[in-house]
Amino acid sequence: MTKKTIYAIVILLAIVLNVNAQKLEKRIIDPFTYGSRVESINGKFKNMFKNIPKFIDNSNEIKFLGYNEIGTINNVEDAFKFLSKMFYVGGYTIGFHTQVITNSKNNNLNSLKVKAVITHIGGDSTKYSHEELLLYKKKLKNRNKKIANQVKIGDEVYQINYVLKGRKMRYYVFVNTKTKQVMTKGNIFAKMPVAVSSSH
Repeated sequence: MTKKTIYAIVILLAIVLNVNAQKLEKRIIDPFTYGSRVESINGKFKNMFKNIPKFIDNSNEIKFLGYNEIGTINNVEDAFKFLSKMFYVGGYTIGFHTQVITNSKNNNLNSLKVKAVITHIGGDSTKYSHEELLLYKKKLKNRNKKIANQVKIGDEVYQINYVLKGRKMRYYVFVNTKTKQVMTKGNIFAKMPVAVSSSH
């Protein structure tokens, strides 16, 4: 056996052992910052537009049209108003449906399928009783208030325009003017489930 053959076998074994040492695990990433060190607001939005289609299986069904700054938060009520425009009973927003596929032998993660879906908030409200509808609206209002309280005075509001499954939609996000950080709390676009490989 020649030295070249031995060397080739060693390299092949190293590759096989490395592959076997890798396993997939589910993580939640921030598409605004994932895979890039961009610091500008413009760069972070472009990074998000690039990342999300890369991690969803139905990327052909979503199209980002762009984004624009539409205002500044002067008080908690301002933030609450924007959130209430997105999240209300009967409204529609984007969601991510995740399907975890595991190995039947060792229960390790084989793959993670993620699809962008249109979420009908509250579903068909006609199916609720009057009391149930009031309770759901109250929970949604409290949820919006909780997020609004975490928005800082002076934060900028950006509107993301996109088309999902043929429906033109919009989404508001808040950006800290000092740190240029996009607020992740309550921001569906800032929390993407992905499967990444990691070593034992």
